[in-house]
Amino acid sequence: MHDSVGLKSFKLSGRDLPARSEFQFVEAEYMMADEYDALIADPVKFVFDRWLPRILGECKERGSIRSYMALLKGGRAYAQFGEIMRKRTIASQQ
Repeated sequence: MHDSVGLKSFKLSGRDLPARSEFQFVEAEYMMADEYDALIADPVKFVFDRWLPRILGECKERGSIRSYMALLKGGRAYAQFGEIMRKRTIASQQ
């Protein structure tokens, strides 16, 4: 799920860190101090034009087929993850 979009804001165990370690949040300036007016003026445009390219490596080029495919694959993986968790919850309650 994270690999498909090129997530930069986390280091994950088994990939970036030893397998039995906790994930780590990568602190960076994902939003600049002078960008609040742009965020308030048009939040959707700000997220797609500035914020997503900073945290998702696959979304560097807005509107590219690569970025759309990455978001599609990431969304699909997230839905599969949700279904797995739903089934686990149901199984644990029986």
